[in-house]
Formats: sequence, structure tokens, C-alpha cells
Amino acid sequence: MKNKGIGLIVFVALCMLTAVSSIAQQKLPAAWSAKFASPINWQRVHSLGYIVVSTNDGLYAVNPNDGKIIWENKNFRALSPGSLEEIPNTEFVTIAYKTQSNSTIPMQAIMEILNGKVVFDSQKESIGVISRHVLAASGKLLVIGMRPKNLVASLFMYDIATGQQVWANDDLFKSENTGKGLLGKLQKLGDDLGSLQALTSEPYELDQNSLLLTHPNYVMRINSTNGQVVWKNKIEP
Repeated sequence: MKNKGIGLIVFVALCMLTAVSSIAQQKLPAAWSAKFASPINWQRVHSLGYIVVSTNDGLYAVNPNDGKIIWENKNFRALSPGSLEEIPNTEFVTIAYKTQSNSTIPMQAIMEILNGKVVFDSQKESIGVISRHVLAASGKLLVIGMRPKNLVASLFMYDIATGQQVWANDDLFKSENTGKGLLGKLQKLGDDLGSLQALTSEPYELDQNSLLLTHPNYVMRINSTNGQVVWKNKIEP
């Protein structure tokens, strides 16, 4: 009788598991659906929860709660999956793109994921982007970039709220070598090309008026209100 009781319990348990499995396999109705004019090329979930969708017609953000399209931008069509990147610990994403297939100048736009507002577009600013840095404390955007036909990096500061350029410094990374003679000119060219590098770490906001920047070639303190150099120390190899 004891063995029969155990067998009955096991049989009942198996029946319950079968019933639960059967229920789990039943298809549940979709909570919502979203339709687009062209097929979806790729989609991903932003860390803030928004679903970012790319099609041949443009870029979209979808509300995960109800499937409604929050915003769309048809200037960014048929993007590759690797062209969209989150800026860590911010509500911004970067979109890397090329204006021409043979272009070697890196173009980049910065968009606010909450509303789709483009706060910076290097094509409109005529700047090739080497690196970009969001300064949360002051609400600014710092860009290291290069102007067309210029082999020296420049520093640009923008106001995130308005997208307006606050200042630019084209002399910050210029070589101090005068470039006299063939060897001097070659060294100057090497120094200028060496300036086309990103910062080795994120800028550190010392206060409302100054930044500490670490470039592979320099460590410097910058007046963040006007772009002037407070001090600059060269890093020797």
C-alpha cells in the first residue's frame, strides 16, 4: 500500500507538470504591434528602455509599453547596426555615417534618445569627429575633430540644449616645432598627425570654468568658458 501511495503521488505530479507545460506552450496574444513603411533592418533596446528601429526609410524610437512610435528621423536611412552607439550614463546616442562611400572623414551625429532631437551633426558643422565627450555637470559637448583639408586636431565646445557652438580652439594641438629644414618639416608633420587622436580618458570637470584633458601627447587644463589654455604639459614617449 505504501508503494502504491508513492506511485499515485508521482503520477499526479507528472500530470500536473504536463498540464503546466501544455499551458506554457499555448500562444499568448501580442500586447501590441508596430508597423513601418519598409522592412526592419535591425532593432535594439536602449538602456533607458526605448526600442530603436532602423529601416530603409529612417530611424525610429518605439515605446515598449504600447508600441507607439515616439519619434522618427528620415535623415538616417538604412544605417548599419554598428553605426549607433550609446554614450554611457547619458540619454544620448551617437550615429556614425559617411556622406560618400569613399569618404574617410568620420562624420557623426549626436541624438537625444528621449525625443529624437539632434544636438550635434558634424556634417552641418563641417567637422570630422575624432572623439566626443558629454559634460554632464555643465551641459556641454566637447568634440575633438578636424576641419576639412586640415591635418591638425581642433577642440570644439557646444551647448547641448541649443546645439550652438560656444567656442573653438584650432591652435591647441598644433606642433610647437617650427618645421625648418626637411627633417624639421617631417617632424612637424609627424607631430600634427599625432594630434589626430582621441583623449585617453573622459574630460574631468574641475569646476564650472575649467577642464582637465588627457591626450596621448599632452595633459592640459582648459578654461571651459572660452577654450583658452591654463597650462599644458607635453607627454614625452
